Amino acid sequence: MGQQGSAGIAQLFALALQHHQAGRLNEAEKLYWQVLRTDSHHADALHFLGVIAHQNQRHDVAIDLIGQAIGQNGKVPAFHTNLGNALKGSGRLEDAAAAYRRALALKADHAPAHYNLGVVLDALGRADEAAAAYARAVALNPQHAEAHNNLGNALQAQGQLEQALASYRRALSIKPNFAEAHANLGNVYRSQGRLEDARSCYRNALQHKPDYAEAHHNLGIALMDQGKLTDAEASLRRALALRANYAEGHCSLGNALKEQGKSEEALGAYQCALAIDPDCVEARLGLSLAVIPIFASSDTDSAGAASRFARSLDELSAWTQAHPGKLGKAVGSQQPFYLAYRPGDATALLARYGDLVCAEACSYWQSQLGALAGEPPQGARTRLLILSGQVRHHPVWDVVLRGMIAHIDRARFEVLLYH
Repeated sequence: MGQQGSAGIAQLFALALQHHQAGRLNEAEKLYWQVLRTDSHHADALHFLGVIAHQNQRHDVAIDLIGQAIGQNGKVPAFHTNLGNALKGSGRLEDAAAAYRRALALKADHAPAHYNLGVVLDALGRADEAAAAYARAVALNPQHAEAHNNLGNALQAQGQLEQALASYRRALSIKPNFAEAHANLGNVYRSQGRLEDARSCYRNALQHKPDYAEAHHNLGIALMDQGKLTDAEASLRRALALRANYAEGHCSLGNALKEQGKSEEALGAYQCALAIDPDCVEARLGLSLAVIPIFASSDTDSAGAASRFARSLDELSAWTQAHPGKLGKAVGSQQPFYLAYRPGDATALLARYGDLVCAEACSYWQSQLGALAGEPPQGARTRLLILSGQVRHHPVWDVVLRGMIAHIDRARFEVLLYH
């Protein structure tokens, strides 16, 4: 190609890039193809055509075009980063991570590659590695609010709550209207029991993003934790008005309705959750427990609670046999507490329920944690861990836990109590 032709191609490509940067994708795409008709090996045109395909959700086309660009010149970090973005968009997360790592092998201080690698590692459930990638991204670009927010998420997943709070606050200092960071800050406060602070954060999020379904939902959860069930129900219904296919939202609404004694409505909410997500195990557990009325509508309703719960246990047992271990992560989120307030001896039913959920919890946590430790050394005390929300003036504490803790043989048992 002559010097004049090369100059023409350069001008055409520069014009295409101007359109692209201004968001005029159709005009840019036409000009990039015009460049390629003159020079089919133009790596930058191939690359940016791939970027446009990715922006238009045509990820497979993007992967092909950017792959061709890398074939022409494999030493450009941005090519590998954008290939990673296209692979991530198509759900090929491991391949995306490999592409980002190739970008970083070429340019170790390429902040976008560190950030996007963190996003992929997060999606793969590798919180430790994701946190390291986000930390590197914010070290290279301290003004990257999204990276600070995502670092907070990774730290929160690791249980490093104070560090997560610091990351969210840093994100908000850079971008005060960042609704997701406000909501994530609220999630940490809620996990710490700082419910007023959590509510304030969720309201800040909704001020900046009124249609944020998750913030309405989490505000509802915080209100429920405070016992403000009517307000919680209203917030949860707003979340579902914005996002009807929100399985977790239907489940939480079921919990709020159940605690208000609205058993029939609660059953309907749990059924909606399961219709959307059959693996929503908290809804499945809630469906089984909602047959126990808090406020019985009649003597017949009260007397029939035990037989209804027995049938629910039959159904729950059949489901767990088909899906072993899945129910385990929901165990403890709800309890058949009010069965004891109905007439008759509930001991056998509660023992049956206890056997079922203990087996499910053990199966689930063993799958999460791997093989459990072997037998303790000869003569060692058995460690007993008690977890309860009732370490306070309450019948569960006064009648059951306090007596057990006071009188258990400390020569045989080491007792750990968590509230």
